[in-house]
Amino acid sequence: MEEEHSMEEKQSKKTEDRRMAWKGYEGLAEGYQGRWQTEDRTQIYVSNHGDDGWDGSEGRPVRSIEKAAMLARAAVREDGRGVTVNLAEGIYYLEQPLVFTPEDSGTARQPVVYRGCGNAVISGGRRIYPRWEQVSGGIYRTAMEKGQSFDQFFVNGKKKILARYPNYDESVRYFQGYSADCLSRERTGRYADPRGGYIHAMHQALWGDMHYRVTGRAEDGQLEYEGGWQNNRPSEMHREIRFIENIFEELDSPEEWYYDDREGYLYYYPPQGEDMAHSVYEVAGLKNLLTLQGTAGEPVRYLVFSGIGFRHAGRTFLEEMEPVFRSDWCIYRGGAVFLEGTEHISFLDCEILEVGGNGITVSRYNRDVLIRGCEIADAGANAILMAGDAGAVRSPLFGYESVHEEGPRDTAPGPAAADYPADCRVEGNLLCRNGRVEKQSAGVSLTACEEIEIVHNTIWDVPRAGINLCDGTWGGHVIEKNAVFHTVRETQDHGAFNSWGRDRYWDYRYDKMEETLRRDPDMPLLDAVKTVIIRDNVFECANGWDIDLDDGSSNYLIRGNLCLRGGIKNREGVYRSVVNNVMLHNTFHPHVWFEDSRDVFERNIIFRPYADIGLKGWGESFDHNLLYGEGDGRTAGELREKSGMDSHSLCAGFRFRCGEGEGIRILEEDILDRLGIEQLKVQDCGVTDLRLKAKAPSVFDMLREGGTEGPVAETAWDDAGMLLKPLRGLEEMSATGMYEEKGLLVIRISGESKWRRRGFRERDVILEVDGQEAGSPERWAELSCAEPGRAVVWREQGPRILSWSD
Repeated sequence: MEEEHSMEEKQSKKTEDRRMAWKGYEGLAEGYQGRWQTEDRTQIYVSNHGDDGWDGSEGRPVRSIEKAAMLARAAVREDGRGVTVNLAEGIYYLEQPLVFTPEDSGTARQPVVYRGCGNAVISGGRRIYPRWEQVSGGIYRTAMEKGQSFDQFFVNGKKKILARYPNYDESVRYFQGYSADCLSRERTGRYADPRGGYIHAMHQALWGDMHYRVTGRAEDGQLEYEGGWQNNRPSEMHREIRFIENIFEELDSPEEWYYDDREGYLYYYPPQGEDMAHSVYEVAGLKNLLTLQGTAGEPVRYLVFSGIGFRHAGRTFLEEMEPVFRSDWCIYRGGAVFLEGTEHISFLDCEILEVGGNGITVSRYNRDVLIRGCEIADAGANAILMAGDAGAVRSPLFGYESVHEEGPRDTAPGPAAADYPADCRVEGNLLCRNGRVEKQSAGVSLTACEEIEIVHNTIWDVPRAGINLCDGTWGGHVIEKNAVFHTVRETQDHGAFNSWGRDRYWDYRYDKMEETLRRDPDMPLLDAVKTVIIRDNVFECANGWDIDLDDGSSNYLIRGNLCLRGGIKNREGVYRSVVNNVMLHNTFHPHVWFEDSRDVFERNIIFRPYADIGLKGWGESFDHNLLYGEGDGRTAGELREKSGMDSHSLCAGFRFRCGEGEGIRILEEDILDRLGIEQLKVQDCGVTDLRLKAKAPSVFDMLREGGTEGPVAETAWDDAGMLLKPLRGLEEMSATGMYEEKGLLVIRISGESKWRRRGFRERDVILEVDGQEAGSPERWAELSCAEPGRAVVWREQGPRILSWSD
């Protein structure tokens, strides 16, 4: 443990040194925004009421950001002064992306600053001025030029719905509406010309989704389409969870629209009461709004973008994708904001709203990028994607079943080149409702990166992971004080934090991987060079695990986290320390560990016995843990007999309070002292800026309001020797063969219980009693006292009838 603390302290010292360096950088010091308008800096003004023929002074502003950038470049070159470009309130529509090159760079003491004054928005769309005519029912149309390219339409700033089947319903979990018959010939046969339609479908295992463009119709009436390349572990499209859009015949609901690019008409079904004559209409065109393009040898340096909005970027789901090594993901290396070849670039207090693909993409060589205090919401894909180049990875492989039959050719540790993001910081951002189009996405996604800090962010309401690491290269990340919740809402078998480690040592054939580790136990550290620290966060996952270290993930320290629903899972890998975490109403899930994983699991609080699967060994240390229970030591004793671990662990009852401003606090501190467990420090997780905090619910809304003593979520209760709980979660559904969260799970029955005599068994799911659903303690208590009685239970993947008369 001393070695573990030394490692964490050393990495924490490096992190703190980097933070002090940020504060020492004058362009980013706290409160520096006020100095950006001082007399020692050249001030350039931009306004929609300006003129590019003017000089850019406050009284004679230029009209375009491109012209302001030219003036800024000249000012830096001529007198070396700092430059502040002031964008007046308004929307700046772009005809082409803004591109900044090394010539636009500032200096450490005098960065070039682009700041929004009021609500300044950079838009990749354009405003249109329709002349509506009613054509049928509630549908209107206006003439436009033919052959235009846009797939997002906004009215008064609100994004409208591209005509689709089934209709949009925010309450539906998948795609906000899906139907198995969306591709049936009976339905698609009504379409006069389906070309240009889009099909969206979930992966058969719900690991993500795929997208297709309709190209025509075959002789048998079936639609013809192309696509499906968006997933690195592809499958056929899901048989039920899919929908079709951009079809004229499906324009049948208020808020929907359709553009006929062949005839040149825009159709719209306005909601009742909308003032069509005085509304503002916009369409999204450009997929990229801002690019900073340099190289490792000649980077773009010292630019600051502050208080600027970015909107109206087009969708990217059919763009060229690249596989992310052997992970499950493919990525589009682009975004509304795109950085490549940069150093000391900052985005402060910006808004990126409703863009069609990634919000910010940090690609290949980048150093010291800071993204702080930003709101990125309703993006089509990732909020923030950081992705190194494959050329920086030694002996890379692509595709899950790709292997080095004779071992990797390059066995040197660490990166092979510098083309990857490093020493970057994502701090205090609100990242919400992203992945609106592409479900294989995250709030923050990293691949081939090193030493990225992800701190004090609130990430919520996402279809898949909140934070995702696609590989183990090259570690050193610090992930702390984040609130990550309402995650994995449309996929399953992932985590609020999710990772893979399918690096050089990894092989999908488990026995081959074991052989590799016997020959070279430290081979995983060739890529996972530096420890990833995950500490003092709050995580919650709807359909998986709160922290999921999946295939091969290695070299992690997981300390002081509050897991609200799914617990922590470590699949095969090495050198993981899970220390002093609370897994509320769940447990630790060690899956298929190696004989000598050198894992540590100590001083954690769990609420259920371990959910181990396929272990060959219990790691280096497994002790001093606290299991919530009746306090007789029985469960801990059972674990000791089974595995030889937990010799000092306790099974005890205890009370706790949990809520906003307090985090979680165990009231029986004497029990914690006996085990060496510390109270968690998660009360200030997530964004701290009041402006952003007001826009998101608290992670502690997951718990009962006001804080409580004792378990606050759905816990087990005992009825005459039968321990029951509502069936919840992917693992319980998988273990029982259930396909939905329904009924009461029988956890344990004593040998003398009347319920055992009546035929109930462990792992039964009680669905009905006397013809009525029994899904809560109160309902069970009301129904189960009937004599004689009759129950329907789910057992061995099918329903059974139990009846009793005693």
